[in-house]
Amino acid sequence: MLLVACGGESSPSAGTGASGAVAHGDSAVCPGEVRDWMGRAVIREATIPDGEFDLPAVVMAPADRERYPGPRPVVTFGHGISSQLCNVFWLQRYLAGHGYVAIAYSAPQRDGLSSLPRSVEAMRAAVRFASDPANPLADRIDPRRIGIGGFSLGAHTASIVQADPGIDAVVLLDNLRRWRHGDPGGVGGNCVGPPAHEIPVGAPALGLAQDAPCKARPRFQPRDLKQFGFDHWREQGVASMELVLRGFDHVEFGNAGSDRQRRLVAHYTGLWFDRWLADDPEAESRLLAPRAVGLPVEAMLSRRFDSAAYLPGRIETTRLRD
Repeated sequence: MLLVACGGESSPSAGTGASGAVAHGDSAVCPGEVRDWMGRAVIREATIPDGEFDLPAVVMAPADRERYPGPRPVVTFGHGISSQLCNVFWLQRYLAGHGYVAIAYSAPQRDGLSSLPRSVEAMRAAVRFASDPANPLADRIDPRRIGIGGFSLGAHTASIVQADPGIDAVVLLDNLRRWRHGDPGGVGGNCVGPPAHEIPVGAPALGLAQDAPCKARPRFQPRDLKQFGFDHWREQGVASMELVLRGFDHVEFGNAGSDRQRRLVAHYTGLWFDRWLADDPEAESRLLAPRAVGLPVEAMLSRRFDSAAYLPGRIETTRLRD
């Protein structure tokens, strides 16, 4: 049985380096990570070849084949630094229960800046693995519909990989950015220094951001702080949204968030992929609905930082829910 570490930056309570067993079926994969609202999924162990490394992974698909027939869109998410696949497993598990094939993997990391290129290599390997005969659920996948995303380092990674050919949608958990380095809307130390290496715009992008400034520049708090990436996408005419979620801390986008926070993140992530991978135009109405997970959206968005939406032909605003 495959074992994966579930600690790291994502959760103060899980930061002791505890391990969780990955199992077949619809039972818990990462300890405490499965809820009824995530739906039912088939889960299989896998190993993703990635040059000198083999990445431990699980592949998940909807258990309800009547509701979700035929080949399904595929999504994969990158985890945070000093963490493993349990960091974002809960969100991928939700997507697997709601019509997607999800590939969760653990990427080896090195110290310092080398973590980013390694993370990029790992995500690209996971995308390639979707169509690999070694994928135990390859027959459930539609390789023409691919979505990616990530949390923290994984978000930085996905912001780069989304420009690759064949990527159809991306979700960035803190945050959608314009520059690889020095982006003011970044997190940790990523906002330090002059902006450099502008990111090419590729896929429609949803950014979800913490309700706080970058830790390395705590006094820099303009209302549009989180919108550098959003503006970049809008300038290129590519659909994007930026939602700054009230009260969210950075780590709560990983596996440290409350059940309510997870449901909110899963709600918007699922709708973004429904729009751009499942080709459901009605998902736009649900993305802009005044209520989400049973609560008013205006109570869920930051009072300090503006949220924004650009859905061509539908809405263009930098003061969403003003």
